Amino acid sequence: MIGKCERCKKEAHKREPCNYCGRELCTSCTKSSRLSRKQKKGVRLIICKDCWGKTANRTKYKSE
Repeated sequence: MIGKCERCKKEAHKREPCNYCGRELCTSCTKSSRLSRKQKKGVRLIICKDCWGKTANRTKYKSE
């Protein structure tokens, strides 16, 4: 399903929500993504470039 990225407003086929601000992002606006280490189920953590600049969100992302 084609939709618009909420950060850059470009059309994108694959959009994923940021775990820290909740916006739907395209792959170019995603700063980093990985699987959670704390949870047993494979929960995918995604952080956008805007949230990466906020120190509190970045340390929370790295500790999970």
